[in-house]
Amino acid sequence: MPVSTVVLAVMGFGIWALALGPLMSHLAQVAGMSFVRPWHIGLRFRGEGSESLIRFAVGVNANILLWYWYVSADNLIIGRALGGTALGIFTMAMNLSKLSWNKLWLAVNPLAAPAVRGGAHDSGENGAGVPARDALGRPS
Repeated sequence: MPVSTVVLAVMGFGIWALALGPLMSHLAQVAGMSFVRPWHIGLRFRGEGSESLIRFAVGVNANILLWYWYVSADNLIIGRALGGTALGIFTMAMNLSKLSWNKLWLAVNPLAAPAVRGGAHDSGENGAGVPARDALGRPS
């Protein structure tokens, strides 16, 4: 834990000390390194192919940025038009739709099995004549 986190906590910053402490620690490191080994910000282009390489990199980054906006547009529209609760429900539904069937079945199966066997607890057996068991596999 950085010393700055402890100092901020003692000064009364509360939970913000956990966020600001590491940030202050990194800023102190950058300042110290800049003092010891100064570095002047600047771009140096060397060689004949640097212009075409930069043009390619700008195109790739623009493509990534546009793809991000394309994929996130539904979240922006739903969040602005319907609010945070609707956005949370939509996000959960999207995440569930992206799960593979096997992962979904692993989550649903423990919940569905008791519902399917219905009144199995009355007779001690489920519909197939097999003794009913609880979630831990013990006879119920």
